[in-house]
Amino acid sequence: MVQVYHGDGFRVHIWLNDHEPAHVHVYRAEGMAVVEITSLHVRAAYDMKPPDLRRAVEIVSQNQPWFLHQWRQIHGK
Repeated sequence: MVQVYHGDGFRVHIWLNDHEPAHVHVYRAEGMAVVEITSLHVRAAYDMKPPDLRRAVEIVSQNQPWFLHQWRQIHGK
Protein backbone atom coordinates (compact mmCIF):
# COMPACT_ATOMS: atom_id res chain seq x y z
CA MET A 1 0.00 0.00 0.00
CA VAL A 2 1.38 3.41 -0.99
CA GLN A 3 0.28 6.61 0.73
CA VAL A 4 -0.26 9.32 -1.89
CA TYR A 5 -1.89 12.01 0.28
CA HIS A 6 -2.02 13.04 3.92
CA GLY A 7 -3.82 16.12 5.22
CA ASP A 8 -6.86 17.39 7.15
CA GLY A 9 -6.94 14.09 9.03
CA PHE A 10 -7.31 12.11 5.79
CA ARG A 11 -4.91 9.59 4.31
CA VAL A 12 -5.19 8.34 0.75
CA HIS A 13 -3.61 5.05 -0.28
CA ILE A 14 -3.25 3.06 -3.46
CA TRP A 15 -2.93 -0.66 -2.91
CA LEU A 16 -0.28 -2.62 -4.77
CA ASN A 17 -1.52 -5.29 -7.18
CA ASP A 18 -5.05 -3.86 -7.06
CA HIS A 19 -7.70 -4.14 -9.75
CA GLU A 20 -9.18 -1.67 -12.22
CA PRO A 21 -10.82 0.75 -12.47
CA ALA A 22 -8.25 3.11 -10.98
CA HIS A 23 -9.29 3.97 -7.44
CA VAL A 24 -7.97 5.08 -4.07
CA HIS A 25 -8.70 4.11 -0.50
CA VAL A 26 -9.42 7.16 1.66
CA TYR A 27 -9.10 6.84 5.44
CA ARG A 28 -10.37 9.16 8.16
CA ALA A 29 -10.26 8.08 11.81
CA GLU A 30 -11.93 4.65 11.84
CA GLY A 31 -13.71 5.19 8.50
CA MET A 32 -12.67 4.22 4.98
CA ALA A 33 -14.02 4.87 1.49
CA VAL A 34 -13.06 3.54 -1.92
CA VAL A 35 -13.33 6.24 -4.59
CA GLU A 36 -12.77 5.78 -8.31
CA ILE A 37 -10.28 8.36 -9.51
CA THR A 38 -11.76 9.36 -12.87
CA SER A 39 -15.51 9.08 -12.19
CA LEU A 40 -15.40 10.02 -8.47
CA HIS A 41 -17.85 7.17 -7.88
CA VAL A 42 -17.83 5.95 -4.28
CA ARG A 43 -17.57 2.17 -4.59
CA ALA A 44 -17.69 1.49 -0.87
CA ALA A 45 -17.76 3.38 2.41
CA TYR A 46 -17.31 1.95 5.89
CA ASP A 47 -17.91 3.89 9.12
CA MET A 48 -17.34 7.25 7.42
CA LYS A 49 -19.64 10.10 8.38
CA PRO A 50 -21.42 11.86 5.47
CA PRO A 51 -19.42 15.13 5.82
CA ASP A 52 -16.17 13.12 5.84
CA LEU A 53 -17.30 11.15 2.80
CA ARG A 54 -18.04 14.38 0.92
CA ARG A 55 -14.59 15.69 1.86
CA ALA A 56 -13.00 12.41 0.75
CA VAL A 57 -14.55 12.77 -2.71
CA GLU A 58 -13.46 16.42 -2.80
CA ILE A 59 -9.87 15.41 -2.02
CA VAL A 60 -9.90 12.89 -4.85
CA SER A 61 -11.43 15.47 -7.20
CA GLN A 62 -8.82 18.10 -6.34
CA ASN A 63 -5.96 15.62 -6.80
CA GLN A 64 -7.23 13.59 -9.77
CA PRO A 65 -4.21 14.10 -12.06
CA TRP A 66 -1.74 13.22 -9.29
CA PHE A 67 -3.68 10.18 -8.08
CA LEU A 68 -4.13 8.87 -11.64
CA HIS A 69 -0.41 9.38 -12.33
CA GLN A 70 0.44 7.49 -9.14
CA TRP A 71 -1.99 4.68 -10.00
CA ARG A 72 -0.37 4.27 -13.41
CA GLN A 73 3.15 4.34 -11.94
CA ILE A 74 2.28 1.71 -9.34
CA HIS A 75 0.34 -0.57 -11.70
CA GLY A 76 2.38 0.00 -14.86
CA LYS A 77 -0.59 1.10 -16.94
